[in-house]
Amino acid sequence: MPLPVPPIRSQRFAKNIPHSTPMIVSSFKSTVTKRIDEHCPTPGATMWQRNYHELIIRNESDLDAIPRHISENPLTWHLDRENLVATGTEASDTE
Repeated sequence: MPLPVPPIRSQRFAKNIPHSTPMIVSSFKSTVTKRIDEHCPTPGATMWQRNYHELIIRNESDLDAIPRHISENPLTWHLDRENLVATGTEASDTE
């Protein structure tokens, strides 16, 4: 029997819920940034990507796709629009 799917909440509201994913990620980023600045001052430098995406694993197919994505995704970095030295273009850029 599948587990019930919790309602999807906006990250805006979840941020203030203790032990929620957004709160944990925010705390982690803040702590690591402070530690980096202690050893190598980088005021105003961007250290983190702007956002992240929570992923709900709803079935076996989703579960199987995640390790595949993790292993295959770096192979397309040379095409990514976020890569400042990209050597190609993403298909999505032409749509």
